[in-house]
Amino acid sequence: MRTPENHFDEHDVCLWNIHKEVIDRCTAAINASQINDVIHRALKLLHNRTVNALTSLQILCAHSRHNFHADAGSILRTMFDISVQAEYMMIDPTLAHDRAQMFLDFYWVQKRGFMQRALACQGRLSEQLSQSRRRSEAEPVIEAEFKRVMKHFTNDRGKVRSTWYPGTLADLSRAIGRYGEYAIYQPLLSGAVHAGPYILSHPFPIRDTDFLMHGYTFAMRVLRLIVQHHKITLSSFDADVINSVADSSIN
Repeated sequence: MRTPENHFDEHDVCLWNIHKEVIDRCTAAINASQINDVIHRALKLLHNRTVNALTSLQILCAHSRHNFHADAGSILRTMFDISVQAEYMMIDPTLAHDRAQMFLDFYWVQKRGFMQRALACQGRLSEQLSQSRRRSEAEPVIEAEFKRVMKHFTNDRGKVRSTWYPGTLADLSRAIGRYGEYAIYQPLLSGAVHAGPYILSHPFPIRDTDFLMHGYTFAMRVLRLIVQHHKITLSSFDADVINSVADSSIN
């Protein structure tokens, strides 16, 4: 792995290759599992997203010919958000099923909101949706599903919230014991996403090697949850790798 700004040594590359092999073995076992319950479906969406984001991060770090730090920070922001949501979903076994169902049900809130906004605007997408032959079939279904689930996401003032979970990502971070990570990295990584002047004006305060290390940490946290849910038997080596990486602090 090489960029103009940094040379990753052989030890780093070897370590990341080991991590990737563990993720690949576990993902294959998850895909072969017969479990397809609500928790699996929710965690699988989050797991797939972290694995894809991690792959993008690897490609960016290995092959970019520009300063990739803000772009890598944007990917890490996504992965951090996903890992916090997943751990919040699963931290209380008595609530895991209901939280997973809420995550999946929020699909209808987002789909209805997207369609309403798109149809209200002028443009190619609005025209495409309004003239779609499937619109007459799809709209009643979307509206019915939205009405079915909206009570779970509506506050006392009748306003539908913007996330499947109550509160904020900070609240979730507190609930899972990771507020320290949130307090430091959320503003930093969000600055990369939203092009904040502070982040754009100074060197990014994360070392090149830590971008991938943090990415593996977030991915392993989600992977561990779905492996535990499937009760997949791991080798002692794979279990040690997952736990050591997932438990490492990014602070």
